[in-house]
Amino acid sequence: SASLVHILSNIDLIILSANMFANQPLSLVISLIIGVYFINPTWGYYYENVYVTNCNDEEECGTVDNCGWVSNGIATREGMFDSYCTCSSGTQYVCTYELGGQSYYANECSGKEKPPCDIQCGLEVCIQTEEGFMKTGKIVSACPHYHPVNNAQCCAASDEKSRAAYCTCLTQNTIDVSFEVYNAIGNKNQFVKVWSGACETENYATSSTKVVLTNKDSISGWSYKLYVNPVSPDISVYWVKAKPSNSDYFVSCNKEYDYYNCGPFDDNKYQYEGPMSIQVGTSYGGYHNLYNILSVDEDGASYTYDVTQSDGKQAFTEDEGSDGNKSPPTTVIAIIIVVLLVILIVIGAVIYVKRRNNKGVVEFKEEYGVDANNNSGDIHRDGQVGNDTPTKPKDEQHVEQDEIEINQTVDTEV
Repeated sequence: SASLVHILSNIDLIILSANMFANQPLSLVISLIIGVYFINPTWGYYYENVYVTNCNDEEECGTVDNCGWVSNGIATREGMFDSYCTCSSGTQYVCTYELGGQSYYANECSGKEKPPCDIQCGLEVCIQTEEGFMKTGKIVSACPHYHPVNNAQCCAASDEKSRAAYCTCLTQNTIDVSFEVYNAIGNKNQFVKVWSGACETENYATSSTKVVLTNKDSISGWSYKLYVNPVSPDISVYWVKAKPSNSDYFVSCNKEYDYYNCGPFDDNKYQYEGPMSIQVGTSYGGYHNLYNILSVDEDGASYTYDVTQSDGKQAFTEDEGSDGNKSPPTTVIAIIIVVLLVILIVIGAVIYVKRRNNKGVVEFKEEYGVDANNNSGDIHRDGQVGNDTPTKPKDEQHVEQDEIEINQTVDTEV
């Protein structure tokens, strides 16, 4: 839609281009249009495996390049969307850090200079999660490679989780987003897809009523580890209970870190047998009995249920997951459509210009066999060559025939 607005706002330029290339081969015109379309710095950017972190508000996210703050503001890693930052006097070493099993050097601008950045200020970008949540953000800031604050925070991080939050933008494509954006896409750090242009439709995690259960570690001793994650950050899990098929009752699960530890099941003398039945109490209201829905043999099996389902129903459906290689978003298709639309507009403009230039070259004034030069009998209405005698209209021929018949009648009577 943004691309279409851009086209309509430049329709005069398109007509001017049509005048210039009216006599050129059509392939040349099409090639130039496609080239100009993709050179435009606000079109065609698409990134996968972009890491999302949360900078909350204007104070933490900051702004650069004289951008004004907006509630859906985001900061992109230097290099994304043609952004760049420069150190006026070089860089200096700060520390070496580990991230994802690899070692990296952290460097900052010499003299702890805060590098100025040039960004696509105010550019709208669409953010899409693996779950399909979509939110439009606006670029207002950047994450420079050599900013002293970014590197200091990275070097101070003491564990892998902290380094993932503070060091990622130094090593890979990252967007730091406001709380509004962060909350809308699931309220968690994650990998997403990002492309230029506002989302055609927006789908927020806050509107979801689904809860995801994952048997991530299967059976561990006499306990059962279960991950229970509401999609919406507005839904809280109050408690969880579990029961294997070879047990007669549910037992409470204790929250440990980011999972629930269920068991032990005292009456179970052997290996747990699936499928497992789960009870979940949430802030949505009441609780759900979910019978025979999780295998104990398949590590990483993930299932989803909707808290709006009636109590006791088997509301789980297997999560198909995502391999991260889905087809490009509909915006890519929209770009192709817009390109075709541009081509059609240009072709139409070329045809219009040619017709306008050729108008008035040959004009005919035809009436009853008389041509534009008043030469009788040369050109008839049907375009055929006639004789030297102008053809009279049928009505006049009838009148003359009637007069002849009348005169003959009068002569006879006399």
